[in-house]
Amino acid sequence: MNQITEEKEWVFGLDIGTRNVVGVLGYEEEKKLHIAYTALIEHKTRAMLDGQIHDIDKVTEVVRKLKSELESTSKLDLKDVAIAAAGRVLKTKVAEAVIQFKEDKTIMKSHVHTLGLQGVETAKQMLFDENSSTLDYYCVAHSTIKYYLDDYEIENLLGHKGKELRAIIIATFLPRQVIDSLYSAVEGAGLSVSHLTLEPISAINVSIPKEIRMLNLALVDVGAGTSDIAITKDGSITAYGMLPFAGDEFSEKLVEEYLIDFDTAEMIKKRLSLDEKIEFIDILGLKQSISVKDILSKLEETLDKITTDIANKITELNGGIPPKAVFCVGGGSQFPLLLEKLAKRLEISNERVIIKDVSSTSEENLHYDIDIKGPEYITPVGICLTSWMNSRISFINVRINGVKTKLLNSKMLTVMDAAIKGNFNSNNFILKNGQDLEFTYNNKLIKIQGELGEAAKIVINDKNGDLMSTIYNDDEIILSPAYNGKDASLIVGELTKDMKDKKIFFGGKIINITVVVNVNGEKTSENYQVRNGDFITTNTIDSLSDVLEYLQIKHNNFDFYINGSISQLKTLVNDNDRIELVLKQDSQEKANENEDFIVYVNKKPIKLLGKESYIFVDIFNFIDFNSNEGKGNINLKLNGTKAAYTDGLKPQDKIEIYWQ
Repeated sequence: MNQITEEKEWVFGLDIGTRNVVGVLGYEEEKKLHIAYTALIEHKTRAMLDGQIHDIDKVTEVVRKLKSELESTSKLDLKDVAIAAAGRVLKTKVAEAVIQFKEDKTIMKSHVHTLGLQGVETAKQMLFDENSSTLDYYCVAHSTIKYYLDDYEIENLLGHKGKELRAIIIATFLPRQVIDSLYSAVEGAGLSVSHLTLEPISAINVSIPKEIRMLNLALVDVGAGTSDIAITKDGSITAYGMLPFAGDEFSEKLVEEYLIDFDTAEMIKKRLSLDEKIEFIDILGLKQSISVKDILSKLEETLDKITTDIANKITELNGGIPPKAVFCVGGGSQFPLLLEKLAKRLEISNERVIIKDVSSTSEENLHYDIDIKGPEYITPVGICLTSWMNSRISFINVRINGVKTKLLNSKMLTVMDAAIKGNFNSNNFILKNGQDLEFTYNNKLIKIQGELGEAAKIVINDKNGDLMSTIYNDDEIILSPAYNGKDASLIVGELTKDMKDKKIFFGGKIINITVVVNVNGEKTSENYQVRNGDFITTNTIDSLSDVLEYLQIKHNNFDFYINGSISQLKTLVNDNDRIELVLKQDSQEKANENEDFIVYVNKKPIKLLGKESYIFVDIFNFIDFNSNEGKGNINLKLNGTKAAYTDGLKPQDKIEIYWQ
């Protein structure tokens, strides 16, 4: 928490830089943050390089001294502090997220939140794919650059209808090691971290207020070890970047050029804009007196390189073009001619590249009780302001489905943030109904709706919540994925289940006749799975002609009797009717009276008695074969070829009858 006295709630911001540590104390009054105290202490050694802590103990010592100094002047007992990480280790990814529906759908908050979650997942995967190391990255913040609805750019998706949602998301990540080293340094000084942010985010919150972020602007924080860059456009921060060099490059060049120690080089650098000639003693003990003009000429190549690299990085982050203006902050931005050189490299006028001093910042959220000047205070004031705006944020621990998870509390945390950290797939939160099934049945269009899905269930401490429910330290969160409705399905047999089969006696044999179903012009079984767009027809067996066609019997050489009466092809056949067929007299073939009529059924000899001639269907009167007990289709073969019930038989024929 922020420091609270009887009169005020105090905010302590700490900027742990490469060359020095700056502390800022402020308090809230009349909806503004009042900056009341500051302190600055330089590192005695190079305990930090390029914005990264290299010696935790030495940095802790400086932090402890600064804390003591601020406590002495403010009469406060400081316990909590807001800090910022250097952009040197910042990883930024821009990712696209897409959600598609089968039909127009009203866009709800859950859809927009899921879109953001999906974008962060994609960005994190991009980061993982291109980094072979095992570093554990935290998603510190993410924001939406643009929304699209059915390929049209739109400012706010809520309430609109469409089939496709798309968003361009920018997500920023930090390695855990960086956070751990910062925590160790401040905790060693007796402080507890109440809020963690990024240096470029802090600087931009002070330098470029939201109302002017519609403009295409660049912020460059030139420190000692790093140069951090942020780009704004269309109301959003569209890109972050970092270069691992800044003011220390000049000091190192002076060390090499004049054989001096680093502290002497720092002294010379600070006086370049104040004196015409600078005196110093080199490491050989020799006293030197050199004009500022000569010193700057020695540093011109370094200045050219730094400004060229910064300009190139700004142009790269801004899509290949220079921004409309550049705001420079940080102590390094005060180096002589840096602004002019940077403007020249960007090919914009000198008036468009300026130093942003705390005294020139917007007073909408800030008020200065003390007189402070200089760009070096932008970031520490920004840390204090960002912490105040986000109201006492820190790391929290929650349990997600029983697994303890640590979350970087860089804003008001929600269930969605927990889902991101827990690597829950965004698809788990999208409700999907089953696909409908449409087909034509006997010339009538049929539509069967898919099963309705169930929304994801989110429970926080035994109470129902949603993706945007706020979460707090030690919360127990249960995430149950959305249930996807099953696609509509149907087999042909379900269409014909009310159509009764017909049982007849044909040639003394019981025959079960089922409804004939054709799908897309082809006969199919009752187990056929209906598909979208199928054209299904059914044919019932009503007449003698239908029965003969169903049994594949050629009727030319036979007379047919139904229940003992000779019948025509158009005669209706009813359930349990008995049909007999008699070979016409002029088509009979006399059997050889001297020869037994023996055929082979499934390799077993069968002697036929009682008639002069026989057809295939007669064989069922001489064998034990129940056509009602099998499953599938009866396969009939005569002498190795497919047979019909009315095929004539001859002695020694080989017959096969089996289920297939």
